[in-house]
Amino acid sequence: MSRPEVREAFQVLLDEHLPPEKLVRCIVEGLDANQVKFFSREGDVIETVVLPDHRVRLLFVVLALKLKGWDTLPAEEPLPWRGGQSESDEEQKIVALASVFTSEELERLSEPDRRLQQ
Repeated sequence: MSRPEVREAFQVLLDEHLPPEKLVRCIVEGLDANQVKFFSREGDVIETVVLPDHRVRLLFVVLALKLKGWDTLPAEEPLPWRGGQSESDEEQKIVALASVFTSEELERLSEPDRRLQQ
């Protein structure tokens, strides 16, 4: 879409068919995304389990943070525990994402799903 007239026509179509309310509703739904795990024996489904889909939820958290303008961290300040050095970009991203989740959620994200290993 390098041509301005094509970009403009596309923008008109988006404004017409994709109202902001619909986008917000989709983002809110994505923040509560789930996945369904099916367990089968000899080709028959014997159990289904609904689990939070943390990867999808994280994508929507990042999207929501960007849309709200909260995806940038405040100006870097020297950190006393690092000898006055500032955090790297990667460390800043980790800190920003970690502040969104509770400690229990972070533990669940870092552990493999034991039910799937059985």
